[in-house]
Amino acid sequence: MTQLAVLRAKKISKHFGGLVAVSNVSIDCPPGEIHAVIGPNGAGKSTLINLLSGDLRTTAGEIYIGEERIDRMSVSQKSKLGIGRTYQRTNIFPNLSLFENCFLAAQAYHGTSLRFFKGARAYVDVRDTARMAIEKVDLQSISNRLVGTLSHGEQRQVEIAIALATKPKILLLDEPLAGMGAEESENIINLLSELKSEYAMLLVEHDINAIFALADRLTVMVDGEVIDCGLPNDVRENPKVQEAYLGES
Repeated sequence: MTQLAVLRAKKISKHFGGLVAVSNVSIDCPPGEIHAVIGPNGAGKSTLINLLSGDLRTTAGEIYIGEERIDRMSVSQKSKLGIGRTYQRTNIFPNLSLFENCFLAAQAYHGTSLRFFKGARAYVDVRDTARMAIEKVDLQSISNRLVGTLSHGEQRQVEIAIALATKPKILLLDEPLAGMGAEESENIINLLSELKSEYAMLLVEHDINAIFALADRLTVMVDGEVIDCGLPNDVRENPKVQEAYLGES
């Protein structure tokens, strides 16, 4: 029996006036899989993630977490239902420690951020959630370091930890390898490979070697539309994909 996708979109579109950024895209993310989205610049990949996360509203179509429709919900409502995401540009608090960054995310999940009559650190469940997230990205040894003093690769791991501290069912990852060297990229690839048994993932990335190392399924977008979706090796053999993105060779 096929498992119900954690996240699925049905024929979603986004128009900015006369510009169609995403057109009639359907995509699903089953548990335990990494679904990667590739395409040339301007293909609509980041717009797609923004629609799925709630940062943008769809013009048409439907989005579901499990069986619950969410495309008219706010970002915070979608987060509560299990959507965690990272951004192209690192989105962290550089003057706070790694633990404090994750603690704030865990507070938002547990709903304790507006309870003013009890010290924040008194909430054991929030602390435990923050520590769990840090352990999952294997940064326990630097949990008290200010995030602004960490390397770029470590900051990317912090951003993933922040997403994990919201206890997501799915991670939406927008170019997590951007700006990294080979060693840092390998660390993130290994981390995502370890996490996929626990979380569905949708990954937008330009590093083709990383895509084929990570992806269980691959969607290719061009000019806001999907031109192919399937197993990575099958998609790679599609002449339209080779012409549009991978190069005719």
